[in-house]
Amino acid sequence: MFRDPYKVLDAAGLEPGQKVLEVGCGPGFFTIPAAHIVGEKGS
Repeated sequence: MFRDPYKVLDAAGLEPGQKVLEVGCGPGFFTIPAAHIVGEKGS
């Protein structure tokens, strides 16, 4: 039922160092995975 958020974010082209704006994040299903992907140099 649920997709792997890391696979979805990878397909979206999210990379280390990028800035991310998550609008309407609800329970934050993508929030932590996105933070892991962008790393400390991203925001």
